[in-house]
Amino acid sequence: MPSIEDILLLRAQQEAAERPSMGQMALSGAALGATGGALIGNIPHQTGRLLNRVTGREPNKLRMGARAAGGLVGLIAGGALGAGMQSAMTQNSPAASLLAKAQVQGDLSPFDQDLLQQILTEEYSKMGLI
Repeated sequence: MPSIEDILLLRAQQEAAERPSMGQMALSGAALGATGGALIGNIPHQTGRLLNRVTGREPNKLRMGARAAGGLVGLIAGGALGAGMQSAMTQNSPAASLLAKAQVQGDLSPFDQDLLQQILTEEYSKMGLI
């Protein structure tokens, strides 16, 4: 029969394996941010085109526009946000927190004991012991 520490360690490893990696979260955040930024940057772009038509000016074809700037800002911000979300998800593992508290403090609060009981019940039922 595995020890309580073994069960908590296994549970924490399983939770970590189920989460997306830092690269996956940064990539998805960057893609969403770039798309959103380009869409938001389209508003000043279309406004500028309208003003050019009204005033009869010829637009500068070589200058990057608001869509590209919005896409770039969204890409950077979205990538950072995705990486930050993955980091926050990693820090919220109940099994890892309980294992650390049990190893460092030795005793657990009533709330932690209830959480430990719930985790052990789930794991024991997966093993077919309950």
